[in-house]
Amino acid sequence: MCRRTLRKVFWRCQVRHLFLEGPVQEGKSTLIRRLIEPYLDQTGGFSSQRLLDGTGATVGFRIASAAEALNLTREYDRELNDIFLYFDGSRAVKTPEVFTKAALNYLTNFDGKKLILLDEIGGMELGVSAFRETLYQVLGGSIPCIGVLKLEEKNRHMCEQAVIDKSCLTWHQKLKRDMTERFDTELVPFSRRIEAEAERSVRMFLNQISDYSRQN
Repeated sequence: MCRRTLRKVFWRCQVRHLFLEGPVQEGKSTLIRRLIEPYLDQTGGFSSQRLLDGTGATVGFRIASAAEALNLTREYDRELNDIFLYFDGSRAVKTPEVFTKAALNYLTNFDGKKLILLDEIGGMELGVSAFRETLYQVLGGSIPCIGVLKLEEKNRHMCEQAVIDKSCLTWHQKLKRDMTERFDTELVPFSRRIEAEAERSVRMFLNQISDYSRQN
């Protein structure tokens, strides 16, 4: 069914945004980053970078620019900027102000960009009102977004473990509803078993952007 025509938007009968949903560490981010590599110079937004200790265990996460998106992981260094979650061995150390600084900067600087990477959303950041408001502006804007939406089950688990505030679950449910009902977003299920189907959806979406760029 043909979508409504929007000002300055390149498509007329297609979705505006595409997000993958699926279990953790199944390859969602790996797939997206592999397929957007040819478009990185035209891509804004941010990615979540997994921080590893010397044994390869995950000890934290940081916000990185879209330009750094191909680096899925990085060795943890206490001097690194923009770490929003760190596990010190006994508890989770949260730094939500990262989402009012670095993340907001990445969400408001799109000069010359054709695509916005949001990898991933649906967690701690939804509890930050300034980030949430800006995210909604981006989703309602004219530049297509691609990324990963955290599963509600994962969000719920993080709430139960007190890693994130319980309000984030309510905001996650609202965001998912608004993405489909207000922002013409295709939510693509992902797992290793159906990776080929998800890849076709992502390739089709990126081809739309590429075709429009060549025509304009």
